[in-house]
Amino acid sequence: MVLAKSQITVFVTLSSHSHFYLGEIFSLFLSRFKQRSVLHVKAMLESPLFFLSHPGCRVLSEVSPAMMSWSAALTKGYFSTHASGVDGAALFRNDAESAAFLCSPSVLFAHLSALYQNIIVDLSLSQKSWQRLILEQANEVWLVFPKYDEENFRLYKTWPKNNATQKIYAVFCTGVKSVVQEGIVLPESFEDAAAQLSHLSADDLNPALREFMDFLDNKGSAYSQDRSTVQPGLKKMMHERLVEKMNVRHLDWELMQSPLRAEQEAISIAPLEKVALEKELIDDVLGLGPLEDLLQDEAVTEIMVNRRDQIYIEKKGKLFPVDQKFLSDDHLRAVIEKIVAPLGRRIDESSPYVDARLSDGSRVNAIIPPLALKGPCLTIRKFSKHQLTMDDLVRLDSLSLPAVAFLRLCVQQRRNMIISGGTGSGKTTLLNVLSGFISETERIITIEDSAELNLLQHHVVSLETRPPNLEGKGMVSIRDLVRNCLRMRPDRIVVGECRGEEALDMLQAMNTGHDGSLTTLHANTPTDCLSRLETMVLMAGMDLPVRAIREQVASAVHFIIQQSRLADGSRKVTHITEVMGMEDNKIILQDIFLFQPSGFDGQGKMMGEFKATGFIPRFIEELEKNGVKSDRTIFA
Repeated sequence: MVLAKSQITVFVTLSSHSHFYLGEIFSLFLSRFKQRSVLHVKAMLESPLFFLSHPGCRVLSEVSPAMMSWSAALTKGYFSTHASGVDGAALFRNDAESAAFLCSPSVLFAHLSALYQNIIVDLSLSQKSWQRLILEQANEVWLVFPKYDEENFRLYKTWPKNNATQKIYAVFCTGVKSVVQEGIVLPESFEDAAAQLSHLSADDLNPALREFMDFLDNKGSAYSQDRSTVQPGLKKMMHERLVEKMNVRHLDWELMQSPLRAEQEAISIAPLEKVALEKELIDDVLGLGPLEDLLQDEAVTEIMVNRRDQIYIEKKGKLFPVDQKFLSDDHLRAVIEKIVAPLGRRIDESSPYVDARLSDGSRVNAIIPPLALKGPCLTIRKFSKHQLTMDDLVRLDSLSLPAVAFLRLCVQQRRNMIISGGTGSGKTTLLNVLSGFISETERIITIEDSAELNLLQHHVVSLETRPPNLEGKGMVSIRDLVRNCLRMRPDRIVVGECRGEEALDMLQAMNTGHDGSLTTLHANTPTDCLSRLETMVLMAGMDLPVRAIREQVASAVHFIIQQSRLADGSRKVTHITEVMGMEDNKIILQDIFLFQPSGFDGQGKMMGEFKATGFIPRFIEELEKNGVKSDRTIFA
């Protein structure tokens, strides 16, 4: 292997949205390479995401064999030059051409190193053989991670050196610290590494990294954390001009570049501000504007827009204000319209609130004036990109292993269950996890106001309610869908949430052969759950006596699972309770598992333990009589 003589730096982006931060990093490198000749090489000409845009960018793979015989003047004259003075080229026109790359990268970079003191290569992570050959030429490899977490830390620690002198660095766009130097010996565990990184001093870093750290201290680790560098008036003006010039319904990145750059060139703006402005405008036109970075942050579980200039987020059950703002009420209203329009829903003065969902299933509620006095209000409850399992809930200390074993048995043995809890306590998440225990051989029908459940089984029919149209007609309620699904030959009925008269139809379904049905409702305790269920049945207008309703409930419902959000923000299953039947006109409940709190630790975390009460559920004896073995030790 022949290493080129010039300084070759390879940037490897570990996720698609990490590219947005590369302009910020590359601006620093330009100051680092003052008075030096620089060639920027991107992998694919057709890829829209790269450091710099070079008009008329040339492709090396088309001329690389012949280039070896070119003179220095002819070779350098072949490349396009950016306004910053950096020359640019692409390795291939598209991915198909990369398979036929005939020139050895070592020979190519050796030729280019005679012309340029610094060569910067922009790659995405892949297993292509030509990428591995290019990495072998690099003096430095910079890994650009979207965030600092355990998985990315492990990838950085295990990233192989491709030659003896190669240095490996990492940039974390968000996280504990944004730069890790290869020369620092990091502990093996992620927690120890995070603690060490948070106490790095400037003396621990080489000059280039120290410069980068100073830059981050002044500007924020990413523009998602500090958008103040862009003047709001300038952003608003350019946003309006962009929308005037472009059909945003058919917008893509390539089409956006020309008018965007034309506007930037007409206005004096610093390079770093230009990078931030371009990203914010793209977020506004293609995404949900200031909320886009919050939606990409997996640590954020809820986004609450109280008004255009006041936004809060929820992380680990706690609320925090953020700096993001909308330009105006109209800007916020446009984002709301962008969410609800594809779903066939509307929000206006005659219907000033709406429930909707994002493409990933995240739940959305919006309300506008005159009901919202301070301007449009938007709430987004995000869904994790990683679908939680029972193992995840145990790891998060939401419930115990014996309780998991019991719940699995209940679902598999077709017990009817209600998940009870307050707002944001995790009822829908638990319902989704419990549904995972249903057999693949059964036909499942889900019914929801706004589709949120994501069942992994194949035989699933998902139904969603419909609001009335402009004339006030055409509404389809959960009760209508429950009645209809009884004609669809369901083995299991899963209702996202009972909140009204549909409770009567759900109880009747549970009592007429549709065992193993699941639903949720809002209540603070298992006892409150029964009271609320009675109230919802009365809302059906059937004028039933209370005793008849209670007998129906006692016969239909087998178990109540109480989910709670505690004072420290954690979510736990606090009760698993069996419905024993009627006695003296009252429904008798018996707790099977409980969470018993014992106070807070030094970090404000709620301490406690999950305990079995010692009572054996009645259906366990029935199973054993039928030859089904069960582990009674979980109730001890």
